[in-house]
Amino acid sequence: MTTNNPTHWSAIAEKGTGLGLRILSGFYSLFGRRACLILVVPIATFFYIIDRAGKRNSAQYLTRIFALKGSSPPTFWTGLQHYINFASKILDSFIAWTHPNRAGHFAVHSPASLDQIASRGAGVMLIVSHMGNVEMCRATLATRFKRQVTVLVHTRH
Repeated sequence: MTTNNPTHWSAIAEKGTGLGLRILSGFYSLFGRRACLILVVPIATFFYIIDRAGKRNSAQYLTRIFALKGSSPPTFWTGLQHYINFASKILDSFIAWTHPNRAGHFAVHSPASLDQIASRGAGVMLIVSHMGNVEMCRATLATRFKRQVTVLVHTRH
């Protein structure tokens, strides 16, 4: 599948509402990330149950990964865990944008080099692991350097 295919996961429209994000933001402000993670489970479960296309894409992805590992095919519970993990990443991205000072650990391996480049007004290309949180990098660096950070994400897996 390619990103030009409307059934590709990256072409699927967002679900949920702005109200839900405002409630989550308030809940995070009052109780923190750990409490929000408790909310993530029923929310992710709800979307896993109602989102047929997303569940199908998740199952296809997990089936490919499990086959490469030589594991048995994913189950309902494996798919649900995939949704919960994805929702947790979304929560971390949300925290990075709304509360960058509370976003957690973020390591810059050569901060002096970045500071020097920024002072010259030059651009930088950073390569971030897919296992990392691109949004956390973007929010933290944009806050630190008071400049827009553009992120290009390779979506073909």
